[in-house]
Amino acid sequence: MFDRHEQGGMTVYPLLVKPCPWQEVSWLARLQVRPRDARALASFRGAKVDEVLVEVAREISSMARNQAKETPASSVGEAKELAKRPEISGEWEAVVTYDWPNAKYSETFSFKVEGNNVFGSASFLGVRRTVRNGNLSGDRLTFVTKSQERLGSTSEPRETRHHYRGRVLKNEIQFVMQTDGGHSEHSPVEFTARRKPAG
Repeated sequence: MFDRHEQGGMTVYPLLVKPCPWQEVSWLARLQVRPRDARALASFRGAKVDEVLVEVAREISSMARNQAKETPASSVGEAKELAKRPEISGEWEAVVTYDWPNAKYSETFSFKVEGNNVFGSASFLGVRRTVRNGNLSGDRLTFVTKSQERLGSTSEPRETRHHYRGRVLKNEIQFVMQTDGGHSEHSPVEFTARRKPAG
């Protein structure tokens, strides 16, 4: 608990209700114990107990207001980004023409988003491949898939990596896909994926 307090992730407000050796707890001894004079709440009588509790409530309320004002800009920025981030979870499809003769394929994409991370699959040459390093930042989507490339029937297969960069619009994603590795160089391929109709 104290580690989270030290790192700024949690406010600790120690309230001394009954007498106890709180000074012997090292992390607690470093904090300002309430009531203000470190006198146990049980030692007050009558209306004084209510006065002390009202003072404690006001102090906690003031601390909460100040923390809300001091919300880090990064947290505010993250919240704004989440609010404006497009929803891409679900199924998408595209007709992709690759950079070699007679290479036109219907490809499918399935995405699930958690925070900035994107998971799912993207087909290449009609075969579903796992989405790796998926990221959605604002309207920009990036991920990588892998496949094997063979040069003729006798060559050893080589791993190829397909790097996708997309710009998400309402119901479409404009992609540029660049392939590296394998046996040959490939030009970037541009295509548009559209959300699959429900049903």
